[in-house]
Amino acid sequence: HGLLSGRDLQTLLEQCDVGIVPMRPESWVGVPNKLFDYSAAGLAIVSSLGGESSALLGQYRCGATYNAGDAASLAASARRCSSGAMPRGRCARPSLTR
Repeated sequence: HGLLSGRDLQTLLEQCDVGIVPMRPESWVGVPNKLFDYSAAGLAIVSSLGGESSALLGQYRCGATYNAGDAASLAASARRCSSGAMPRGRCARPSLTR
């Protein structure tokens, strides 16, 4: 989608059930901006990052991690997050939801 305005990003994310944070295993990113965008939109988050990102997803029970490069692991995590076990809005702070 390229660079989107805040309004366009919000409109796009309102159409989604799950936000995916695909990162390579060698990534040095701790907590990417996508995680905050998805969280503010109330999406469950599927991420290949460990460390801080994984800890946040676990602490707030708003997402799942998968093994980077493993399509079956990604699919299983996405299914877990979209199955209703993680209702929309669990990640968002009340002040950020509508």
